[in-house]
Amino acid sequence: MADYESCATRPDNLIHFQAGDFRADVYLDRLIDLPVTNIRKLFKLMLSEPCSNREAIEATTAYLDAAVHASNDAWGEASKEFVHGWRKVDNPKSRHPAVVEKLKNNKRLTRTVKAAKARYERWVKIQTIWANATR
Repeated sequence: MADYESCATRPDNLIHFQAGDFRADVYLDRLIDLPVTNIRKLFKLMLSEPCSNREAIEATTAYLDAAVHASNDAWGEASKEFVHGWRKVDNPKSRHPAVVEKLKNNKRLTRTVKAAKARYERWVKIQTIWANATR
């Protein structure tokens, strides 16, 4: 299983920032799980005090660049596996074990490539929100 599918968060992905009395610890690799509205709010709070949150801002920028690049690579790998592994089935309603196995593999490959593409698009969206917020 690829690293991007892991649910475990790493301590080096943790950032700390504050805005007035508000303090937050955010795992950057879990940003993908938040609703867009909450991501925008977090970014707005982080950028409201750029001097005191300089480390968090730099870490977020670097992490988002790396996440977009890694998810694009993962999507490319999943696409290659799809192209090389997908097999046409003449009679998909057949219950012959070989046909069933091909169908199962085709579904797995399709599911994997769609998930990788969705993950990439989500990271690009988060990076775009970050770019708009830092302007």
